[in-house]
Amino acid sequence: MKRLLIFAAIAPPLGFVVAFWVMLQIANWLAGSPNTFDIAQIMMLPTIYLVGLVPALLAAWFDYALAKRNVSYRIAVTALFGYAISYLPLAVAFRMGFRLRARRPAIRPHRRGAVSGVFVAGGGAAGA
Repeated sequence: MKRLLIFAAIAPPLGFVVAFWVMLQIANWLAGSPNTFDIAQIMMLPTIYLVGLVPALLAAWFDYALAKRNVSYRIAVTALFGYAISYLPLAVAFRMGFRLRARRPAIRPHRRGAVSGVFVAGGGAAGA
């Protein structure tokens, strides 16, 4: 299916270009901050694909479903759907206040080092 390949190949880098090289630069210019344009930001491309691939594939599936039903204004509806599936996870994260960690970890941080140190030194199950 060509539609999935096109959306998967083009959507994540296009979203990156719009977000970092267009919108961020406009926001910095309006705020009076220095320009943050840097070609080295291309090194973020693997992470961009990890984050943007699922919304791109969902948008491709939605576009395919609209094409099968011969819906008018398919491109506009697909664009709105892509915006929604890209924005809603961010809205949920902002609503939660970025508190994604548990209140108490399963293993306390000071005990993690002690447990791994025991196994490395041979005092764990291998040393028994």
